[in-house]
Amino acid sequence: MTKTKEKTKEKTKEKTKEKKEAKNVQSTKAKMYKGIDKDASSKESKKFRGKRRRILFNYSDAIISASIKKDEKTLAKSIKDFCTMYKVQYMLNDFSLESMYVGSNESKKEDLKRMIALIQKSFASKKKNAKA
Repeated sequence: MTKTKEKTKEKTKEKTKEKKEAKNVQSTKAKMYKGIDKDASSKESKKFRGKRRRILFNYSDAIISASIKKDEKTLAKSIKDFCTMYKVQYMLNDFSLESMYVGSNESKKEDLKRMIALIQKSFASKKKNAKA
């Protein structure tokens, strides 16, 4: 084969791989939430996911700011409210970043990671207190 044909073949493989990855992201979006239409590209589904992301980031902001202010009462309430919402709205409840967000915004991912760490820390201290 000539170099041109090889390059064309490689580009075709790359495009096929990109399409598969895009399809997987679409299906992940549809599978992430409870009560969402299976067609992740419909306007209603996009609107639904947008609302869920806004709610998620509002909780993230509330939990992080309560932690920074060292307001234990607000932090505990925010974590409890978030956990209730998370169990109702999301299919997978393992408190992983992937179960909450598939976007590419790094600052939002970092905020979610901080929130998850605070929640896990809260769970660990509750277990510790329960044993004592």
